[in-house]
Amino acid sequence: MAIVDLVQRTEAWFDWRKEGITASMIPVIMGLSAYQTPYQLWAEFVGLKEPDDLSGNYHVQRGVEQEPEARHAVENEYGRPYLPVCVEADHNPLFKASLDGLYQLGEDSEVLEIKCPCDKIYNEILELKGSAPTFQMYAAQVQWQLNCSGATRGRLYFYLRGKRPISTGIQRNDTFIKKAEEMALQFWQLVKTKTPPPLDPERDTVVYELEQAPSDWASSVETYKAKVALVSERETELKAMKAEMKELEKYFTSQIPDDVQTFNKDGIRATRVERKGTIDYKKVLSEVEQQLNIVIDDNLIANNTKPSSTYFRITVTDGDSSDATAAKDDSEQTKQVITARDPQAVLDDANVSVEPTKTKAPQEAAPPKEEATVRSPKSFFDKATENMFF
Repeated sequence: MAIVDLVQRTEAWFDWRKEGITASMIPVIMGLSAYQTPYQLWAEFVGLKEPDDLSGNYHVQRGVEQEPEARHAVENEYGRPYLPVCVEADHNPLFKASLDGLYQLGEDSEVLEIKCPCDKIYNEILELKGSAPTFQMYAAQVQWQLNCSGATRGRLYFYLRGKRPISTGIQRNDTFIKKAEEMALQFWQLVKTKTPPPLDPERDTVVYELEQAPSDWASSVETYKAKVALVSERETELKAMKAEMKELEKYFTSQIPDDVQTFNKDGIRATRVERKGTIDYKKVLSEVEQQLNIVIDDNLIANNTKPSSTYFRITVTDGDSSDATAAKDDSEQTKQVITARDPQAVLDDANVSVEPTKTKAPQEAAPPKEEATVRSPKSFFDKATENMFF
């Protein structure tokens, strides 16, 4: 767990939240939120929709006002301090969470999530307990906080002034977390490629227009980026393997006596090879000029130079800017002749079988959901742990 030094609800905090997948996004992404759909959340991230301004919302104001006294109440009840912090998961910094409270003592750790509901939600949770849709939504949020913090348990604390607090222990559910990570990364890919998720026909009544790049170009760009990343990874592995092979070869040759030309043992053959040195033609020409007191005409060299060629050097850059620069005249720029290497050749050198990377084109829709409506929250939890909340 990495602790990020940020004050919650500041501008820097809001910017930080935009650069990753936070706990409050998980119920939306997994279809557990009654307040927002995945499409609406996606539209906010790609800039098609402004986030709703909740600063003047009465329920939000009540939560902000009562959260400090709720934290004080839970600390008094359990006799342990809870520190509000922002964290990122060790295994993926894209996974983020703003914790209302974190308790740590040695290997013992617990996250605290405070909710200050209205009377209707409070009574619903009191009656339905873990089956309440709102409870399932907040429980999913706590599971993501456990994922980011590495804590083994969480506490979901419902506080409403004048009412008895509802305190619920949340045990870590790795099956749920794995599913949440998969769906979160799929959603994030849709954001990065500006590909809208499926619409909920009953809730997504507003559809936003998205200006897309030509499909062939965009698809090729994503495929090329994936290939470049794969080749870079394989080249790093290949370099490491070759370094290890060099060390082994040094050991093999150190075992060969000086008077032995070929050594063959246990499937390893080492043959002593005498290699002639290469000729430094530039130095030869220089000595010829000095010894014969002549100057070799540049035209003679030009007449015996192979024709030049033009090629494009393709690189992957950050950002979406587009520009073009006119080519310089041959008299202004000397072009170096380089034979481009097929990226597949790098993979062949490493003798590694690699499955081709499949990249989704922007025009393709995301895999359809099983149902257009919000799925049952309980379907995301193990049956054996369905009643683990109370």
